[in-house]
Amino acid sequence: MTRTNPVQTGPVQTVGLPAAAFHHWIHSQEEDAAGVEAYRPEGFTLPPARGRTGFQLNPDGGFMQDEIGPADGGVQVSGRWTLRGPGQVAVSFPGTSRPGYLLHVMAVDDTVLRCRRDSVELPGQPAQDEGNGWTAYIDRQPPGPPRLHVHGHHKVPTGRFTVQLRRHQPPGDNPRDLLLDTTVLPPDDLDDLPIGEIDGNLKISVEVRYDEENSPDLDTVTILPAGVSVPVTEVS
Repeated sequence: MTRTNPVQTGPVQTVGLPAAAFHHWIHSQEEDAAGVEAYRPEGFTLPPARGRTGFQLNPDGGFMQDEIGPADGGVQVSGRWTLRGPGQVAVSFPGTSRPGYLLHVMAVDDTVLRCRRDSVELPGQPAQDEGNGWTAYIDRQPPGPPRLHVHGHHKVPTGRFTVQLRRHQPPGDNPRDLLLDTTVLPPDDLDDLPIGEIDGNLKISVEVRYDEENSPDLDTVTILPAGVSVPVTEVS
């Protein structure tokens, strides 16, 4: 397998993710049990297999997924990750049709990582019982310069978590599509929260806003990591 470096994206929020998680991990499917996948660090002696999958997390938000290619060879797919909560990593593959997923890190040290994968809940996809669809508009009414306003909701384990939208760096190739990263921030006293409040379930829908002055002309705002495209309207 040809090794490449994960996509570089700049500093990200890593609170709640152990430092030991930042390895290149190879799937040890022989050790999988009850829906929990087991991974060993690159170089660990594993039984012969007709190809193995894996992944690599980088502290800067870069992600690389190893897949089994033709003739049992290896194929690497570049992506990125963001933290959705303690031990919860949302993986996405911007610019592709490949679906993302939520990686729950159950346990990790320098010798093994155990995790569960779930389909990621798209921030721009409203639940049937909630009006949490995303909206984006540019206010051109005087006084002042054009102002962009983005609004929506995002689910977190407990209402004590907060969610921020930040400009993605580097910007995308389309200047009329603004990329915004979704960053989940745990409370300062995370270690004092009862286990039941951070059990990995996304229970609470919190409001999220992004405001920017001197906004350029935009057609869409894309919410990452899900890649949901929100049309931009104008008020003048």
